Amino acid sequence: SKKILKISKLITYISILGEGNFGVVAKCRNTLTNKTAAVKVHKKKLKNAIEEIFILKWLHRHGSDACNIVRWDGYFFDKEKLCISFEHLDQSLHHYQMAQNAKRLSMVELKSVLHQLATALSHLHSIDIIHADLKPVNIMVVDRHQHPIKVKIIDFGLACFASQVQQGECRGTMSYNAPEMSLGVPFNEAIDMWALGVTMAELAMGCALYPGMTEYDVLRAIIETQGQFMTPHDWHMERHRDGKMLVSLIKSMLNLDPHQRITAREVLEHQLFAPSLPQSLSRHTELDVVHLPAASCEEDKDSNVQLPNRLLLSKYSFHLTICSDMNCIDTSVTECQHDLYVSLFIKSLSLSCILLFYLHIIPIKHILNTF
Repeated sequence: SKKILKISKLITYISILGEGNFGVVAKCRNTLTNKTAAVKVHKKKLKNAIEEIFILKWLHRHGSDACNIVRWDGYFFDKEKLCISFEHLDQSLHHYQMAQNAKRLSMVELKSVLHQLATALSHLHSIDIIHADLKPVNIMVVDRHQHPIKVKIIDFGLACFASQVQQGECRGTMSYNAPEMSLGVPFNEAIDMWALGVTMAELAMGCALYPGMTEYDVLRAIIETQGQFMTPHDWHMERHRDGKMLVSLIKSMLNLDPHQRITAREVLEHQLFAPSLPQSLSRHTELDVVHLPAASCEEDKDSNVQLPNRLLLSKYSFHLTICSDMNCIDTSVTECQHDLYVSLFIKSLSLSCILLFYLHIIPIKHILNTF
């Protein structure tokens, strides 16, 4: 109510823009400047709010608002509530997408949005910041009537310094989390690139790439569709050079190995954004585009996946032997080396078999505790 959201004598409440576990975001008007602002009101977890302000101060010091990142206008206290003020933007990219025909963006818009988001992430990563919760609802459209649209990244409530990451902690939103985050293994800023890939695929397809209500559902969706990407039929991807390169970029962002995943700077240097494109694509942009059926965007269905009789996971510093009847499991741990996590996702093995084995038989936390 307005009474509850009476924020300050200098701030007039207009409406609620969104709600979350932290509190609410309200559209307000500054009575001194007569300008609207988005005010994030923290009702609890003051520690999280203070950490967010610390991140915002760091961003402000580095001129981040010029790099497609929401402008922070300061903070203030109202009794026990901590309030953070931002520039007011039009609507989230998610709501913008839902208002489009077929609920997906055009190729021109996709290229523009990708370039802007890569610019923002490149800046964030260059100053040691991981956003850790990139998704369409945390990307705002500045003005929906402006074409091409201009977007900005918002919500740094889960952001952290890459150099101060506490390994094993879980951040972000399940459907956009990189596999290394879901599995509880070491992560870095590459998780933002995974989230960018998932976001771009969603904007292109008009539906969630990895839907699911649990981590199991999401990981299974990743396993079953790895290397595949459903493309709109009207793109004519086989003849659309921009479309092929965009799919190539998305696949590079969704590389299971975080150390092989493309960086934001590399995205900006990609041929897709070159002033003039060559007549023929290079070997790196030639790819097989898989047109999945429409059902792929619906609820994930159960499917039977056959596992091999034996999996040898030396890069995980332990090996697992699976008997053919799936009842006998022999697990032994070898010496753990400091830098082995670099190769957690082994290209020479089937990730689907590895992850499904963990999910069906041994909880990953139990395995990690053996190191």
